[in-house]
Amino acid sequence: MDFKKALNINTYEWWWKHRRVVTFGGFLVLFGCWLNPVIQESRNKNACVRTYSELYTVPEILEKFNAKQLAEFGLNTNDFAKALAYQTCTSQKAIGK
Repeated sequence: MDFKKALNINTYEWWWKHRRVVTFGGFLVLFGCWLNPVIQESRNKNACVRTYSELYTVPEILEKFNAKQLAEFGLNTNDFAKALAYQTCTSQKAIGK
């Protein structure tokens, strides 16, 4: 049985009518595949910043930085910890070691 005749499908006509949608969808899928590692990297960096900012709010760690440094940057301890955490996660090395 010929399914194209039974279902009245003309493949060339279907492609002619839907080529823009199919092409746009293909480019959209390829762009999503290209963008996925970038999004995953930003998720990992956000998790790293959250973890290190919690670590840097511990008083023993904050003692390494005096109040003059905090006043120089104009930050409170939480903002300073987040800035240090971002710096640590970006440079991939721990501060204070």
